Amino acid sequence: MIMTEQQAKRLEAACRRFLHDILLMEVGDSLLVYIDGGSDASLAESIVATARAMGMVADSMPLQRYSDLSAQTAALRAAIQRADYRVLCELSETYLYPSGIWAEAVRAGRRVYSAGPIDAECFQRCITSIDYSALAAMGDAIKQLVSRARNVRVTSYAGTQLTCRMQPH
Repeated sequence: MIMTEQQAKRLEAACRRFLHDILLMEVGDSLLVYIDGGSDASLAESIVATARAMGMVADSMPLQRYSDLSAQTAALRAAIQRADYRVLCELSETYLYPSGIWAEAVRAGRRVYSAGPIDAECFQRCITSIDYSALAAMGDAIKQLVSRARNVRVTSYAGTQLTCRMQPH
């Protein structure tokens, strides 16, 4: 997709917000964006370029060059360990959290974010149109309510009815 100058500026602004406000990255932090064939490679390139322009270390890793999931997992694990990335961003239609990489990364103190196979236009819309501070505040309020509950019931006008018994800490 060829972008106009205005579209490119909006994408860069979305990338900056994503890196600073959502991934909480600072100058000197390191980021690995991994993508596969279902991902928008230009989005990964934009995120990496913006991170570098903001003084961060950033790389992208195309997973489709590896033959299967086990080869992708092994290559990703090796790349993370070799460069000690502090933040991982998954732009992949093959979610790797079942592989153990997510758990290993979190235990090692890394932040992991999965956006799935998103394109640049959708990324801009999602990043720039959501009040993430309000979303975080709502999540904290829900956490407070749920942490004191023995049972939680979620219903909606559409007919959703979920009931869960909470385990004590």
